[in-house]
Amino acid sequence: MVASITDMLFIFGYGFCGKICGFVAQKCYNFGMAYIRKFKTTSGATGVQVCYKEGSKVVRTVHVGSSATEAGLLKLEKKAQGIIDAGKKPLFNLDKYNKK
Repeated sequence: MVASITDMLFIFGYGFCGKICGFVAQKCYNFGMAYIRKFKTTSGATGVQVCYKEGSKVVRTVHVGSSATEAGLLKLEKKAQGIIDAGKKPLFNLDKYNKK
């Protein structure tokens, strides 16, 4: 007998990492979500951090840097996005559309 895909999802379940986890109650140890956090520092500059969440808790924070100018802030945001994208494979190959 072949099980339907909904039965398979109920039996195996998906963890925060998006990988099949064996049982619904099993905990995945990969980080669930990453986002870029911008905040004001005491000196008036804008700081940039990469925060990793698992469920509703922030489990890791990486400080990228701080800048007082918009140009520096753009560089820090690109660096933070590079940290998030490190080790990921793109869904589509868009290299021919990216201008360098």
